[in-house]
Amino acid sequence: MTPEQTDFWKEFQHTGSVADYLRFKQAAAQEETENAEHNIGTGASGSKIS
Repeated sequence: MTPEQTDFWKEFQHTGSVADYLRFKQAAAQEETENAEHNIGTGASGSKIS
């Protein structure tokens, strides 16, 4: 969990707000997308090019 995600999670725990939870989920999804894009390349796991 990134520091940004941690902040969003703590805010959600404090407020219980759906908006705060959605900010947390959005940050997590963005990080996952960035990690997936970073891992794409020649020889990456699952690629057909070795």
